[in-house]
Amino acid sequence: LSEIYKFKNTIELDDNKMIIYDRIIHILTNKFKIEHFILYEFDNVSKKRITLYNTTKSCVDDFHNNLNKCRAFRTLKDVISTDFDNICTGCDQKTSQYLCLSYPIDDNYSIVLHIQTNDIEELYRIESFKSIIKNYFNMSKPVLETKVLLNKLRETTLKDPMTELYNRRFLDELFDSQIASRTKDGYCHAIMMLDVDFFKQVNDTYGHDVGDKVLKKLSTLMRGAIRNSDVAVRFGGEEFLILLMNTTKEKTIQIAQNINKQFSQELFQSNIGSFKKTISIGISYYPDHSKSLWKSLKYADEALYIAKNTGRNKVIEFTQNMHKDGKNF
Repeated sequence: LSEIYKFKNTIELDDNKMIIYDRIIHILTNKFKIEHFILYEFDNVSKKRITLYNTTKSCVDDFHNNLNKCRAFRTLKDVISTDFDNICTGCDQKTSQYLCLSYPIDDNYSIVLHIQTNDIEELYRIESFKSIIKNYFNMSKPVLETKVLLNKLRETTLKDPMTELYNRRFLDELFDSQIASRTKDGYCHAIMMLDVDFFKQVNDTYGHDVGDKVLKKLSTLMRGAIRNSDVAVRFGGEEFLILLMNTTKEKTIQIAQNINKQFSQELFQSNIGSFKKTISIGISYYPDHSKSLWKSLKYADEALYIAKNTGRNKVIEFTQNMHKDGKNF
């Protein structure tokens, strides 16, 4: 019991929930000697299951946005394979014994611990101290709940409320967090600046409500075109930014052209008729174009300027001759 209280006192001073999860994983591995387990976080708002740690095969490989396939998550009850044949119909591990424990953090977040073993005696051993494991999670719950709430509050300051994309402040934090260290050999980070052509005419002709619909549609297309590891930002007004992490130039051009094409095919409705819009896109690459992320962003903006001043509705990659001071390239 004293160890559990020491654990609680420790995590109360931890900076974020991921550190707490790491401590839980350490306890499961080193104190309880559990070898094969998965720790999941379930987000009922985004309908996503996040794998926090995994040393075995996934219990359910594909949820298809249906989190209720997980019996432990759906019922908030312990699920033990020895209780009934095929007790969790969503579990793919038909030949293994398993124990699943679910812990709600708040109304929207839950943790599920999935433990697997091929040894029935090992399952009984783990089951014998599951109440102690639960005590650790129970001690974690109020602290995790606070961390989740603080994270939500922080997210609201880093997102544009209309488009639900990240805002300029988030980009400042991202660039300042030494993102350069995440660059893998043979890859680059692509910075893509996007701007709606003649957007002011939309607001002046059709009204700001229709203009907002145009921006929301572009935001939706951007989110659908990139990976979870990439970042979409509303840079300001009708200008947007996409940061593609560890990508190739060929893939970047393909994504940019697809967004450009899809957006140009969208038909927007208003009280005085329908219309279509186009976008211009400028691209630069870090660290190919500059060792500075902010300078690479500036170069993407210069490429966007060229796109808008040479006909619009096009994708332009930055080249050295676009920059008036070639020494900065």
